[in-house]
Amino acid sequence: MNVLIIHELKWISTLIHKFLLAELTDPQITEVASTKKGLEKIQKEKFDAIICGEDQADMDGPAFYQKMLVSPLNKETPFILIVANDSKKNMKKLVDQGIKFYLNPPFTSPDLGAKVDSACNPRRQRKQERISIPGTKAFIRFEHQEVEGNVVNISMNGILCDIEYSDQYMGLLKSAYVSVQFPAGYQSVEVKNLVCRYLRSTALSWKENDSPARLQLVWCFTGLADKNKKRLAGVFDQFRAELKQLQESS
Repeated sequence: MNVLIIHELKWISTLIHKFLLAELTDPQITEVASTKKGLEKIQKEKFDAIICGEDQADMDGPAFYQKMLVSPLNKETPFILIVANDSKKNMKKLVDQGIKFYLNPPFTSPDLGAKVDSACNPRRQRKQERISIPGTKAFIRFEHQEVEGNVVNISMNGILCDIEYSDQYMGLLKSAYVSVQFPAGYQSVEVKNLVCRYLRSTALSWKENDSPARLQLVWCFTGLADKNKKRLAGVFDQFRAELKQLQESS
């Protein structure tokens, strides 16, 4: 999930960032300190949600929202406003401007998670975006080592892999380069050297010395080259076509 945070107060922006990492699976988060910079971002990149402060020095949040509504890329992007004043009068004003989702500080991590879920239903979105193709392999390169793993699922935003773990693999818990090899049924398509940022890991089994035996690791992609984006899109298109054919024949 790709989220843009716009707030001139760094501590609030950082808090929202941390809350999103706690509540969402593999989010990609961009922070900017002004609505002016936010406008530059939404003209260049599609976001799944935008969280913006109400009171900003250059342009307030509601005014930014009106600009967002005419953005070719983000005119339908869910928008959440961080409000300074939650009086009935102010809330009516925001509703009249089309702003449906807002939060008034102080709020908790679950409060933010519930609001994001209400605004754009990220659980349903993740289900649609992720695909799982048996036999897909990942080759993870880090600190002059390479580890082979199984791809549990992959999206245009990130990847979940299952590997046999060794104590020599502590470097896996950092950024890495991941290459993906799809099976023969997908023309053995290779997507090479995806630049990834580590998000989290889960131990699936343990050795007798209480160290992990198998791990699942999640990375998000920090950027996709056009050729890799095209190859992944082709695999996704084939997967969806096969799924549709299976549903129609059942």
